[in-house]
Parts: sequence; C-alpha cells; structure tokens
Amino acid sequence: MISIGNDIVDLNAINKQRTADTRFYSKFITPAEIELHDPAIATLPLQSFVWLLWSVKEAVYKYQKRLNPQLVFAPIKIVVKQITVPALYNAAQFNSDSWEGSPNHNDFCFGCATGNGQTLFFKTIIHQYYIATIVSNNSLFPHVYWGVQRIANGGHQHQSQLVRTFLLNKLSSVFIKQDLALQKSPVGYPVLLVNNIEACMPISLAHHGLFTSYCFQLNLQGL
Repeated sequence: MISIGNDIVDLNAINKQRTADTRFYSKFITPAEIELHDPAIATLPLQSFVWLLWSVKEAVYKYQKRLNPQLVFAPIKIVVKQITVPALYNAAQFNSDSWEGSPNHNDFCFGCATGNGQTLFFKTIIHQYYIATIVSNNSLFPHVYWGVQRIANGGHQHQSQLVRTFLLNKLSSVFIKQDLALQKSPVGYPVLLVNNIEACMPISLAHHGLFTSYCFQLNLQGL
C-alpha cells in the first residue's frame, strides 16, 4: 500500500517567543536533531528550523497513519536524520504565497527522517509566511503533486472546506468528466471517491492559519 503525508505552518499564527524557548521545542526535537542546526546551515533561522522539523514530523505521522491506523502521534519518536538547505536559501524566493506543482524544485529543503522503523524522505518549502512539507518513501517523489494556497478566513470549517475545493479543482484535470468527492476514513485521513468508488491514490491535506495545502501521488496503474 502506498501513502503520502503533508503539513503546513502559518508563520504568522505561531508564538515566536515560545518557539525560541528550549523548554518548548525540546518536547518534540531531540538533542541529536538540534545538532543539525549548525554553522553549515546558519542561514536557516532557529524559528524556521523548529517549525521545519515540526512539519516533517506531522507529515511523517500522516504518512504512517494511513498504513497503521492504531498509530498515536509521538513527535519525539520521529527523528529527522538529515537536512539539506539550498546554498542560496532565501525565504522570500517564492514570489507567490500560493503555489502548485511537482516537488522537483532545486530551492526546496530536503532530507530524511525515521519513525517506527521506517525511513522516509521529505521536501519543504520555507516561505517568508509559511513552511510546507511533503513526505514520501521515494526520494524522487515520482508522480507526486503538491499545492499551497493562501485563504482569507482562518476559521477551521472554512479551512477544511477550501482545502478540499483546492484539491478537487486540481484533480478535475486528472479525472476528466468524472464525479469526484472526498470523504474521511474511519481514522481521519482523506479518501478520494471517483464515481462513488474509492480510488487507489493516497492524498493528504493540511491547514493552519491562513494557509492550506494538499498533496497526492498518482497511481498510474489504478487509473
């Protein structure tokens, strides 16, 4: 069974003072992970580093939850092993705060993380307003599509509705003239229905503050 995971953090919706407090981030970041924030990646501010790791851990959990419905989120047990930051890292490099495409951009941060005996790969956009991550078991992210959208209303119901619309609009270009719908699995991850039949295609949704994000992996044999 294939899976995928994503997460997004609105950097205007976090407590910046708490982010810099060791007592806060040590709850989900291990001492070994803190060592990754060294002079080699000094261009990455501590705030961005902390929330990059959080988004990776959330995305890893979503990936694994699809495969193991009994899994409980324990971020300290998901360990980021390696982070590569672009040499010319600049949080303002993405001109738009909404984005869609495949995760092969050279300006993404990337690396790997382990959890529950599994190694997974991530790619992360560090924007001046948000941090967005996707996770796969393949470092090349084949047939993976990703989107980030800024919204006007940060209410939970509004976020949930708009991220689903955002994804369905993209999927309508894949499943042309098909009846598409999304529903939740019994443990909470999203499921795509095509003509009322569950599609064998993993999708993941995320929202926080004024940002939403989707990702999915096309199962070409199942189309």
